[in-house]
Amino acid sequence: RDTMSSLDVNAPVVQHGADASGAAVAHARFVDGHRSHHPPATAPTEAVGSDTNAVPMADAVIVADEEQPPSNANVIQLGDLHGSASDLFNESTACETNGRKISCKWAFRGIMIALAVAILIVGIAIVVVMVSDDDAATDSNNNNGAVGCGDDGVCSGGGSVPTPSPTASPTIRSSTFPTVTVYPAPSPPTEHPTEHPTAHPTDHPTVGAGPPTAPTMAPTDYVYEQFNDLLQVLGPILMGPPTFNQLEDFFNPATIEYQTLAWMQNVDSQSRQILDSTSSLRTERLLDRYGLAFMYLSMNGPNWTNQLNFMSNTDVCNWYTTAPHRRIGVTCDVSIKVSSVYFEGNNMTGSIPPVFYHLDLIGVNFRDNPDIVGHLSPGISSMQRLQTFDITNSQVSGTIPSEIGLLSRLKHFSVFGTAIEGTLATEIGNCRQLTFLELYGNSMTGTIPTEVGNLFNLNTFNLGSNDMSGSLPSEIGRMNWLRVLQIKYSNISGAIPIQIGTLGQLNVLRLSGNAITGWLPSEIGFLTDLMTFTVHSAAIRGTIPIEIGNCRKLELLWLYNNPNLTGPIPSELGAVTSLQQLELSDTGLTGTIPLEISHLINLETAFLHNTYLTGNLDPIFCTPNEHGSSMDGLTDLRSDCERHGVTDEAPRTQCTCCTECS
Repeated sequence: RDTMSSLDVNAPVVQHGADASGAAVAHARFVDGHRSHHPPATAPTEAVGSDTNAVPMADAVIVADEEQPPSNANVIQLGDLHGSASDLFNESTACETNGRKISCKWAFRGIMIALAVAILIVGIAIVVVMVSDDDAATDSNNNNGAVGCGDDGVCSGGGSVPTPSPTASPTIRSSTFPTVTVYPAPSPPTEHPTEHPTAHPTDHPTVGAGPPTAPTMAPTDYVYEQFNDLLQVLGPILMGPPTFNQLEDFFNPATIEYQTLAWMQNVDSQSRQILDSTSSLRTERLLDRYGLAFMYLSMNGPNWTNQLNFMSNTDVCNWYTTAPHRRIGVTCDVSIKVSSVYFEGNNMTGSIPPVFYHLDLIGVNFRDNPDIVGHLSPGISSMQRLQTFDITNSQVSGTIPSEIGLLSRLKHFSVFGTAIEGTLATEIGNCRQLTFLELYGNSMTGTIPTEVGNLFNLNTFNLGSNDMSGSLPSEIGRMNWLRVLQIKYSNISGAIPIQIGTLGQLNVLRLSGNAITGWLPSEIGFLTDLMTFTVHSAAIRGTIPIEIGNCRKLELLWLYNNPNLTGPIPSELGAVTSLQQLELSDTGLTGTIPLEISHLINLETAFLHNTYLTGNLDPIFCTPNEHGSSMDGLTDLRSDCERHGVTDEAPRTQCTCCTECS
C-alpha cells in the first residue's frame, strides 16, 4: 500500500511510437498488503520518441522471456493494481514490459523453495553447534577435575594433570564367563608434561567403572600390567567354576592367587615362555603350571617329604622323583600336558584347592597323607578325563558329590579310611566304566542305591565299616564282572538275595558283622570261582547248603558266631580241597564231623569249638589220611574236647592233636 501511495496514477503511460498504448509494463507484487521480498530499486526512466514523461519502473519484477514477442494486447494500467489479490496468481495473468513476459506464480514458488533451503541450512548449523558443545563437555570431564587448563595442557588449579583416557579398559572376554575388567597398565606419559606430577593411585579400581585410580602400594603398576597378561589367558577360567575367583583375589598379596601369579611373572621364566608362545596348548600348559604351583603353596609344599622339583624353573613334566617300583610327582602325556599326579605319603597338609580340579588329569593319588582335610569339591566333575581318584587314609570329610556321576571315564575311586559321610549318590550308577569302588571305613549312611546294578564293569565294591541301612539290593546280581563284594560291618539287614548266584566271576564275598537273616542261599554253589566267603557275626539261620561243595576254589569259610546256624557239616565240603581256614565256632551245628573233612589237606585253621558237634577228631585231623599224608599245615585246631568245670558231662569230642580244647 505504501508503494501504491507513492505512485502517480495520473501519470501518462509510456508509448511505443505514436500508436502504442503503453511504453512499459510494471507488475507490482503484493500479498496481503505486504511488499514483495525483492528490494526496491530505482529503475531508469525510459523515454520513447519525444515524450519525456516516463513512468518509473520501481518495485517491478521482470522475468525475461525471449521466446515471446512483445504484445500490445494486454496492457495493465497502474490503476488496475487495486484488483483482487487472487488475480496476481492466476495462470493467465502475465506482466509484459519491453516485450518480456513474467510468470508471477512460478516466481513465488522459486522464492518459497529458496526459503526452505535456507531454513534447512540453519537447522544443520544448529545441530553441528550442539554436537561441538557436547564434545567440549566430554573433553572437560576427561581432565579429571583439573582447574584452569590452558591450550598448552598446563593446569593452574589443584587437580591432577590431565592424561589421555584409554579408549577402553582392558578386558577378559569369554564365551562362558562374563566380561571382566582387569586392572589396566599405567597410563602413558602425557604429551605435554606439567609441573604437577600425577600421583600414584590410592585405590583399586571399581570393576567396570571406567579408568581406575592408581594404587599407592608398590610395586603396583608393573605387577598389575604383567598380571594383566597372565589373566587374559587364565582369568576366564579361574573366575568360573569351581574356583569362582574374584578380581581382588589376584591383587591381594596375602592370597595364594597373588603369590602364585607373582612367582609366575617375576621368578618363573617358563611361564613367560609359554605365555609368549603361539602353541595351541598355551592355555592348558599355563593352567597346569598355575594349578600345581598353587597346590604347592597351599598344601605345605616346603615341608613335603619329597620336593619333587616343584617351583623350579623347569617344565612341570620334570617335577617328579623316582622311588622303588613307583614314580612320585607329575607325569605328562605325549603332548607335554600333565596327565597324572602321584603324591602318596608325601606329608601334604591342608585341603585340595579348587583350582586343582581345573587340571585336565587322568590320575590323582593323594593316599596316605593323613593331614589332608576339607571336602570333595563338586568341581571334580571338571576333570572329564579322570580315570583314577584315590585319597585313601586322609581326613577328607563331607559327602561324595553327586557330580561324580558326570565322570563317564572314571574307573578307580577310593576314599578308604576317611571321614566321608552322607549317602551314596544314585548318580554313581552313571559311571559305567567304574571298575574299583572303595568306600570302606567311613561314616556313610542310607541304603545302597539300586543304581549300582548299572556298574556292569565293576570288579571291586567295598562298602564295609559304614553305617548303612536296608538290604543288599537284588540288582547287585547284574554286576557280571564283580570279583570282590565286601559290605561287612555296615548294618545291612535282610536276606542274601538269590541273584548272588549270577556273579560267576566273584572271588570274595564278605558280609560279616551285619544283621543279615535268612538261610544261606543254595545259589552259592554257582560261585565256582569263590575263594573267600565270610558271613560271621550275623543272624544267619538254617543249615549250610550242600552246594557249598561246588566252590572248589574256596580257601576261607567263616561262618562263626551265628547261633541260629544249625544242622550238620555237609560231607560235600570235603571236596573243597583248597580250603585253608574253616571257622564254624559259636554256632548251633550238630552231629559228627564227617570223615570227608580229612581230605582238606591244605587246612591251616579249624575252629569247631562252642558248638554241638560230637565224635572222635583224631582220624580226621591227627593221623595220616587215606592218601598217606596228614594235615601237616594245620597249626590251629580247636574243639570241645574238654569241659572245663563240668564234672557230670563228658567232652563232646575227642582230640589228641587239638591246640585248644574248650
